[in-house]
Amino acid sequence: MEWASRVTTIGLEFALPTLIGFGVDRWLGTTPWIAMTGAILGVILGMTHVLRLPAELARGRRPDRLATRESDADRGDETA
Repeated sequence: MEWASRVTTIGLEFALPTLIGFGVDRWLGTTPWIAMTGAILGVILGMTHVLRLPAELARGRRPDRLATRESDADRGDETA
């Protein structure tokens, strides 16, 4: 589930700014400059997130709920 949410988030970071820019362009009747700006912003956001992933994996960073489960299991082993 964690990876599915990461992949979905990254995909939305790439796509949503472009789609919002396209919608604003249609609403205002302008040329596609807002959509182009949204596309550039989406690529910057998405790539920033993609490039941060290896650093997080290298540090061994885990969500709090997984760390809590492991610490609960460790405590159970110590008392047994």
